[in-house]
Amino acid sequence: LGWVPHDEIEHAASRTQDFAYNDFCIAQVARILGKESESIKYYNRARYYKNTFNNETGFMQGRLRDGSWAIPFNEFSWGDEYIEGSAWQCTWAVPHDAAGLIQLLGGSKKTVAKLNQLLSLPTHFEVGHYGTEIHEMTEMAAVDFGQYAHSNQPVHHVLYLYTYANAPHLTQYWVRQVLNELYSPEKFCGDEDNGEMAAWYIFSSLGIFPFCPGHPSFVLSSPLFEGATINLKNGKKIEITTEGSSPDNVYFENVILNGEIHTKADVLHKNISEGAKLHFKMTSKPTEKKYAEKDLPYSLTN
Repeated sequence: LGWVPHDEIEHAASRTQDFAYNDFCIAQVARILGKESESIKYYNRARYYKNTFNNETGFMQGRLRDGSWAIPFNEFSWGDEYIEGSAWQCTWAVPHDAAGLIQLLGGSKKTVAKLNQLLSLPTHFEVGHYGTEIHEMTEMAAVDFGQYAHSNQPVHHVLYLYTYANAPHLTQYWVRQVLNELYSPEKFCGDEDNGEMAAWYIFSSLGIFPFCPGHPSFVLSSPLFEGATINLKNGKKIEITTEGSSPDNVYFENVILNGEIHTKADVLHKNISEGAKLHFKMTSKPTEKKYAEKDLPYSLTN
């Protein structure tokens, strides 16, 4: 079908998205093994997430076997076609093709507006097919970050979508807000869940985030510390330093990788895995820097 039928399988919208990402990862392996026909097949299947996007509602949604959409639709209802979230948390789950998702949402400006709305909405939820309040709902409502439910996996990549929509200053601002607020003793917002919360904190505080596991790259954000050293298993080091680091300086003016100005919004694994020096010049004012299209992070659509 190109989608998981909502009238036959639970969590159909989330499954469609997750299976598309899985197929992307399979395609990566097939390409590296030189299995060209298999890689083409699975790259095509990696785009099936588009089949569960409803242009009329602007969300990923349950779709029936006959192609019609599940009705009635409630963007705040948890479960049913989604898993541990509602349309607001689960629509964004396209880590392998952020550019394709942005196209579905109507372009960069509309994507930024929708992300802003995600963060500004009331922390309202409806229990949906769960029938009772689950702890992920409680955790989202306990902190004032709108529908951004940081306590659970579906949104952990979402703040980095601002960078893909060419608004990297908003990634830098909101990542720093989450680092400072949602990991404080007063507002720590979720259970550790096999290391997910700590892993997010470590990567984000270093200023490099693996937006799409399965693709060897890291999106740049706002380092929390004046400096950090990563000791690699091969004996080499990644040295991350900042200039002008302070609680108020949450934006980077530029990035220098191994002595040269780095113009891209991400860094490749191969550029740092043999050791690297990554330097961020920090500032208190958002630069609203726009990247050339070729310098945006990797997406399948690119």
